[in-house]
Amino acid sequence: MQESKVRLLQKEFIGRGEVKGLSFERVKESDYVYLYKVGNTDPKKAYYEVFIRKINKLYNTETYPSSKRFGKSAFTYLKEEQAIIKFNLLHKREKKRLARNEEE
Repeated sequence: MQESKVRLLQKEFIGRGEVKGLSFERVKESDYVYLYKVGNTDPKKAYYEVFIRKINKLYNTETYPSSKRFGKSAFTYLKEEQAIIKFNLLHKREKKRLARNEEE
């Protein structure tokens, strides 16, 4: 049986559901973490979301975090500089965590 490729999150997209109409633009990415700029028609109201990359194994697709994940593995910041700091911290943490799991 051939293994299908994981469908990755788009670099830019318009939200649906609870974030309907908001624009999402990827600012930074690593093997473990994404940083997106989220906005609407007013660029002054944009904010940033940083989250650990997750794959929905049922659908074989990367998923944007639901509101339930915020504060746990996803975080919101008003300033890009703050979001980048969190991005770097999450990247280091996930890299270490995965390295430990491979050792076991």
